[in-house]
Amino acid sequence: MDNDLHLRNIRYSVQDGSGVRRVLDIPELDLPGGALVGIYGDSGSGKTSLLNLLCGLVLPDPCQGCEIRWGEDELTVMPEGRRDAWRGRHVGMIFQDFQLFPHLSAMENVLLPATFRHFSIPEDLRDRARDLLRRLGIRRTEASTGVFSRGEQQRVAMARAVLFRPSVLLADEPTASLDRSNAQLVTDELVDLARSEGCTLLVVTHEQVMHGRMDRRFRLERGRLLSGLDDALKVK
Repeated sequence: MDNDLHLRNIRYSVQDGSGVRRVLDIPELDLPGGALVGIYGDSGSGKTSLLNLLCGLVLPDPCQGCEIRWGEDELTVMPEGRRDAWRGRHVGMIFQDFQLFPHLSAMENVLLPATFRHFSIPEDLRDRARDLLRRLGIRRTEASTGVFSRGEQQRVAMARAVLFRPSVLLADEPTASLDRSNAQLVTDELVDLARSEGCTLLVVTHEQVMHGRMDRRFRLERGRLLSGLDDALKVK
């Protein structure tokens, strides 16, 4: 898939106790395939909503010229079933809370999405899962993830996210629950993994170390994406 991103006239509103509230208002955004992009902003600024829009979990408010397009795939005109299928083929997602099953091994957690596609998991897919885990420093591939450190658990989640070679990788605060040394390690591994797999990577994070590894950085403020904020970030 051509993984260039094009956004046009994106508005997104939610209903809360005070009525309808506009969360996002993005007139235009273009990103080349393979870009590494960091996004930050205050709580409630719309960061997670933006990721949900980018993978088709939700749709923007209807308006003229509204468009979320990855290459030739325009999410805003797809019915829900097609968006689900598109997301399964093209998007890997990494979360702050890992979403692993602690009683399953590292291999079983990575291969879990494959059980929904295959009656019997192909050997080449097992080999890829094993190779990904080892590339990310996980040697105990048959050990239960319940005994892993949080840094190890996040690396298992990263391997699972890229198992099917997605063209888009979305990460929501992937280092927020890690200590400083693990956050640095996971940052380096996530960037290296995205580059080696050829993914477009969008990361919601407040970590300056993570932002320092990105090609571009954006701040969400009152629903708008503001760029060129390296000085404000004081990235070290």
